[in-house]
Amino acid sequence: MSRLASSTKKVAKQLGQDGRYQVIKVVEGVGSAQSYIAADTYQPDNPWCFVKLLQPVSQEPDGQLAIKNLFNPSAEIMAALGQHDRIAKLLDCLEVKHGFYLVQEFVEGQPLSAEIALGQCWNENQTIQMLQEVLEILGFVHLQGAIHCHLQPHHLIRRQQDKKLVLADLSTIKMLPTQFKAIQHQSGDIYALGLMAIQALTGLNPMELKNSQTGEIFWQQHAGVSDRFAAIINQMVRYNFQDRYKFTIDVVEALQALSDPEPTTPLEIPLKPPSHPGVKDTTNKRSIAAPATPQSTPKTSPAAPACPKKTSHFGGIPTAGVATSVALVSGVSGYLLKEFNTPDPGVATLVQAEQKYQAGELHAALTLTQSVAPESSAYPEAKTISTQWQQNWQKAKAQYESVKKAYAQSRWSEVVARANHTPNIAFWQQKMAPMVNQAQTHLDREAYYILQQAYDQAVEKDFSGALKTLQRVPRGTKIYPKVQEKISEYKFKRLVKADHLLQQAYNRAALHDFTGAIAYLKQIPPDTPAHTKAQLKIVEYTRKQQINLPSTH
Repeated sequence: MSRLASSTKKVAKQLGQDGRYQVIKVVEGVGSAQSYIAADTYQPDNPWCFVKLLQPVSQEPDGQLAIKNLFNPSAEIMAALGQHDRIAKLLDCLEVKHGFYLVQEFVEGQPLSAEIALGQCWNENQTIQMLQEVLEILGFVHLQGAIHCHLQPHHLIRRQQDKKLVLADLSTIKMLPTQFKAIQHQSGDIYALGLMAIQALTGLNPMELKNSQTGEIFWQQHAGVSDRFAAIINQMVRYNFQDRYKFTIDVVEALQALSDPEPTTPLEIPLKPPSHPGVKDTTNKRSIAAPATPQSTPKTSPAAPACPKKTSHFGGIPTAGVATSVALVSGVSGYLLKEFNTPDPGVATLVQAEQKYQAGELHAALTLTQSVAPESSAYPEAKTISTQWQQNWQKAKAQYESVKKAYAQSRWSEVVARANHTPNIAFWQQKMAPMVNQAQTHLDREAYYILQQAYDQAVEKDFSGALKTLQRVPRGTKIYPKVQEKISEYKFKRLVKADHLLQQAYNRAALHDFTGAIAYLKQIPPDTPAHTKAQLKIVEYTRKQQINLPSTH
């Protein structure tokens, strides 16, 4: 079945200045975009292609310029993305009087929208497989610094020749100018994919399951899936983009972890969604241990997991507010807030001074410390803490200025490092938090790119190159622990490869092929035990190559 058979009509029309593209079918257009299936009359056998016309809403010069600004970068991005085997290739791009044409490779097959039509339900394994296929494609798109923006089931085609999903419509692709916006919009693509999964599992329109007050989607009661898988879908479709997965690799790893043993920490999941606002939620909660594999999971219907509390990347103090920060600080040499009820008023004054200090009111805090009476047990501490606070305040202020400067110059590692060495003052940490969080996001994405490069090198058996690449991953990034695992793995594989090359050299030398043997020996990387042996054998085989004597080893 053609992916467009149910939504097209035949028409006699030619596209392009020379009438190169003969329209076969017109796909019903939406908004300013009109799509066609056309035959390329300039190519042998007139192969079909997919043509999308981008037209300005207004024919005024400003409208034409706006659509051109959208068209040009889209064409450049599509050309790069077409390198992927499961992304439709850009074949041509045309500027005409009334708009612009994007000519793409035509993908013969069935749209995903037909497979997950309303009223049809998939099981967990089918949905996981679909997610993994699409995540691989989206990961490549995001790796190019692009986003899809409007991912829908009909944009994905089950290619007839190999039954693989292919991204066939890239007309809404955008390249984002800043990393912070990229994270926000990449999570939008992840959100759209999560909606597809919900539709596949429930056979229902996900938007009809959306809570109008919270914006969250409550769907588990309509699907029989494991609690761990439900938690993954929930995080993909959280209403607040900051609570979603930031990168496709995060979702991939979460899906892979479904086959891991049960986590030691139970997941607390409400059994049903909240009712109306203002009505107390009396829903019972239970602790569940996640199953070892999705196949053996008892079917449950969990609701969305609670939002994780957002924390800063330094100091260990949540960025929720000054009051929270003060409650976690024991700064006055052990005078905790629980001591507010002490009969010594000096202690209470010192705690109040700590609150002012953390809130950014240095002068008020110092005034309070000076008001502690000499007979108070807190008096010695009050005398010494004033100097310490002033020193820490000046240091924190200087660190803040350094963080601002590093941030302005895009020195992300320095931003995080300087913030980590800032004195524990909530006021300054909160001022730094937006810059630190964005810097950390930049570093996490950079680390992800580096890891991908190392993966590619490892696939080519270049383990030395992969190890060198992994050394560039900054400490403190989200994937740094995984990088350490990969370093151990690649070091071992490098040793195995070195031993293999050495044995191949021995085999060639036994056949008196000293030239071939030396070629193998020269591939053995340094920092391996085999490398020392290889250097000695190179000398030996070079000599024997010259005198053509049999080898002994």
